[in-house]
Amino acid sequence: MRRWQIPIVYDIDEPHFVPYVSPANGSFNKLKFFSKFDELLKISDCVFAVNEAIGDYARKFNDNIKIVPMTVDVNRYKPSEKPKTKEKPKIAWVGTWSNQPNVELAVPPMRELRKEHDFTFRIVADNPMTFEGLEVDFVPWSYDIEVPKLQESDIGIVPVKKSGWSRWKFFFKTIQFMGLGMPIVATATGSNLEIIKDGVNGFLAETERDWYEKLKLLIENPALRQELGNEARKTVVEKFNIEKQCDFLEKEFRRMHRQGKK
Repeated sequence: MRRWQIPIVYDIDEPHFVPYVSPANGSFNKLKFFSKFDELLKISDCVFAVNEAIGDYARKFNDNIKIVPMTVDVNRYKPSEKPKTKEKPKIAWVGTWSNQPNVELAVPPMRELRKEHDFTFRIVADNPMTFEGLEVDFVPWSYDIEVPKLQESDIGIVPVKKSGWSRWKFFFKTIQFMGLGMPIVATATGSNLEIIKDGVNGFLAETERDWYEKLKLLIENPALRQELGNEARKTVVEKFNIEKQCDFLEKEFRRMHRQGKK
């Protein structure tokens, strides 16, 4: 492609420059070729990076870097029009089988919190999960049921275990929850540091104590949940809206096409 002078746009949303063996991918790890990443950055006319962390790395090899984050359909991921029930609060997590182990990070502080407050922990995922000391409402994931079940929830959590990839990752579930107008508590790593303004549109947590105190604050303060949820929704509509992203991408590809025809 380079020899034929066809414009190359490299769209990267994973830190492939970091040698990391995923326990979920088994033998496919042998097919990874980490060293090609830098060369692909060098020969590309433009690089779309999913967040600033990957963008900063890419700038070492290419000057034309555009930050193109993940997005959500804000007409699908939106707050429920139905008022919240007066039932006990629901703390929610959504994900797939490969990242379900991250949930374990938030379990000890939630166990401690449940000694003082009654709440339900709703998990929308592939594989059933139960935790001693917690009331778990497991919901098998499906496209049709995901949003309604999350809309019924009051608080979203995004726990992330430390790994070689975590500080480079974009966590899609963060903008899922925020698009739904839910206050969240999330591990202070990766794109969460770029998206969440602590105490404004959500909370960041680094220690078990952080998780306990910030979940406790949200459980005890419905008004604060509403305030942070409104700000979270506003953040997603302004910065992570798929319609705006499509307009931006169309503009960039048309620009690259014009340059390629010269």
